[in-house]
Amino acid sequence: MTTPNHGGAVRGILGYGAYLPYRRLDRKGIAPVAGTGGGRGTRTVASFDEDTTTMGVEAARNALRATPGVAPRSLLFATVAPAYADRTN
Repeated sequence: MTTPNHGGAVRGILGYGAYLPYRRLDRKGIAPVAGTGGGRGTRTVASFDEDTTTMGVEAARNALRATPGVAPRSLLFATVAPAYADRTN
């Protein structure tokens, strides 16, 4: 399959990025607190200063780094848990 060329501009998804927080939580520690099994291994945990917006920005930066020489006209971000919707007080 080829990508149609409309006037020299490539259309479609040119790249993608992902971001996982650095911190890890051992799943064995979840069961005593939650009352249910936590599974095997670890899971990522956001730091106190990370939210969906900051993690989305890091994912976008990773996407741009993964596609050198590409200058996208738009970059889209969506979330079901916007940080600004949480009341802090």
